[in-house]
Amino acid sequence: MRRITSFLPLAIALAACSSSTGTATDEPIASTVAEVPTTSAAPTTTPPTIAAPPSAPEAAATAPALESQACSDAPDEGTECFRLTLPADPADPSGGTVSLPIVVLRAANPTTLPPVVIPGGGPGFATTGQAQYWAQHAFRTDHDIVLYAQRGTGEAIPSLECPERDDEVIAALQSAEEPPNDRYAISEASLVCRTRLEAGGIDFDDYDTAMNALDLDAIREALGYDRWSILGISYGARLALESMRTFPDGIHSVILDSVYDVTYGGLATNLESYDRAIGVLTDASPTLADSIEAARTLFNEVPWTGEADLGDGPQTFLITGDDLIGGLVNALYDTDVLPALPGVIQALANGDGSAVPEFLRLAGRSLTGAADAMQLSVDCADNAGLDRLAADLAAAEDPGRLTLAAALAGPPCDEWGVEPTRADFNEPVVSDIPALVLAGGYDPITPPGATLGVAERLTNSRFYLFPGFGHGVSGDDVCATALAIQFLTDPTAEIIA
Repeated sequence: MRRITSFLPLAIALAACSSSTGTATDEPIASTVAEVPTTSAAPTTTPPTIAAPPSAPEAAATAPALESQACSDAPDEGTECFRLTLPADPADPSGGTVSLPIVVLRAANPTTLPPVVIPGGGPGFATTGQAQYWAQHAFRTDHDIVLYAQRGTGEAIPSLECPERDDEVIAALQSAEEPPNDRYAISEASLVCRTRLEAGGIDFDDYDTAMNALDLDAIREALGYDRWSILGISYGARLALESMRTFPDGIHSVILDSVYDVTYGGLATNLESYDRAIGVLTDASPTLADSIEAARTLFNEVPWTGEADLGDGPQTFLITGDDLIGGLVNALYDTDVLPALPGVIQALANGDGSAVPEFLRLAGRSLTGAADAMQLSVDCADNAGLDRLAADLAAAEDPGRLTLAAALAGPPCDEWGVEPTRADFNEPVVSDIPALVLAGGYDPITPPGATLGVAERLTNSRFYLFPGFGHGVSGDDVCATALAIQFLTDPTAEIIA
């Protein structure tokens, strides 16, 4: 799921693993891990440039077509790049195509172990931009790693990026407009983007998680893998769950990290999750609650004004206290920043905004990096069966202190207008595919209790809670990586934490 604005610095390395059970304490850096048996025992780097077709495909394909591509800036000689061309709607081969870039990082020590595919999160982000990172990861020792851009994201063709919306997001951080005005401007810009894309032939009903699952299995077949393991983080975990339900024969095992489950979603749910995570933080350090409100009041009265560079050159920003609350929520995603939060919050409460330019710089990608029209289409289609529109509209009108989150949410789904994904899409996924399920105690968007609920419905799963972690505990954490490697090597074996 998408982040909101980040204004807090990355700091302090992750701690090592522990086998004892723990809960949130006044030491946010703690990395205690607990295994809870069920019914049975993301860094971004510059992506390799993938050679794209000179224009969008002109004729619809009736079957997937994989084409090898030259890739520059590849991490090493073991990197291969491809494009897979697919019908945009398999039920209507005359309706155009989508072209998806793929990066395969071949295993350092080729074995018979299955590859690991890593779908993007968001929805709206691609993992091809993480090739440099995953090329150095321990997973690659014995597993091919497959990265790709989902339809509409990254260098996929067509692109569902919305620069119109991105401009309004930046503008919202350059003025002290009332939050409802920011929300209206961002929503209207999103609809302008939709009109432009529709004029270019985009059918937004072709963008949902069911379509993404079809694409994912088509990539597996095109690359010649009988089965693979899926590492799904956030929205990537939702896509993994849909794949488990619809294409189980192609899946060896899954790692589900910070799960965006099929059973919930929408603005009102997100705001509830943000408040829960802030509560975990303030419960651990009770004086922080007063400091947070003091900073919010102070900067609403006298906003910080100055220059920051988000990657396109210096710009002038005006940051209010409400913007800082958005930054606090986003900071809870990243375990690295949690130890620094008390000191940063206290400095802000004292009126010290000297770190704001760096906070803004760190926010750049999460502010404008997603393919917004893809995200809106997928979320609105997927969550249609939850009947949350009235609650979401009410939350947009009265978001409490989370005004920035409401502004960034975009137009309501009744205005975006897409067909529901599938009548039973929001039914809980039940599967016996081996699953390792991970959650962080401070996670602001996919609550650990909800992720545990997913694990409890998977009859061959193991759940680990990392109380001191934020959103996404796999990747470069030493403990989570050790657990994951054991699991990927043999999903039936005992895991030693």
